[in-house]
Amino acid sequence: MLPALLERFHAGDRLALARLLTLVARGEAVEVIRAAIRPPARPARVVALTGAGGVGKSTLTGKLLEPIREQGKTVAVLACDPQSPLSGGALLGDRFRMPPRADDPGVYIRSLAAAGGQGALASHLDTLIALVEAFGFEVILVETVGAGQGDTAVRALVDVLVLLRLAQDLLADRFAQRPEWVAKWQRGEIDDLAAARAFLKEAESR
Repeated sequence: MLPALLERFHAGDRLALARLLTLVARGEAVEVIRAAIRPPARPARVVALTGAGGVGKSTLTGKLLEPIREQGKTVAVLACDPQSPLSGGALLGDRFRMPPRADDPGVYIRSLAAAGGQGALASHLDTLIALVEAFGFEVILVETVGAGQGDTAVRALVDVLVLLRLAQDLLADRFAQRPEWVAKWQRGEIDDLAAARAFLKEAESR
């Protein structure tokens, strides 16, 4: 069964990709699948978005899809959602905050369950990224659960890590001696900082 699935994957079958992602997310046949992955001739650009829950990571991820597609590039989204305590699967909240792209073969969105204690990431995320990269996606966006500010466990797996902070929190940081995100940036744990919801009245009034 697995050899046939891998053959379909290498032939560009999206259903095979989905099935392999499911197997890896469950921790099944991870080493076999990993060994069968053929690195693409041109590596994908992997960007992660992290930050506190509710800061707007899913909204920003959804907004990035259109300009990426306008450049003619294909894009895959791996959205790490909180794990359901009942089913063990992803709660799928991120998908509802992203625009539907079902008719666009150049976009692939997959929700992944992230259990507690894993740095707000899905299990075997390195192999999951390798799968969508090998499938041919040129840009890969990874979204963390956002269990806390500056969750940087994903840093070793991506090319660029963007930390989102609420605009009013950034303004409040002016009065902090050394905000946590500044220390992480100085240590190279984050690459870019984005201000979210800068239109809020609380931010405009400061």
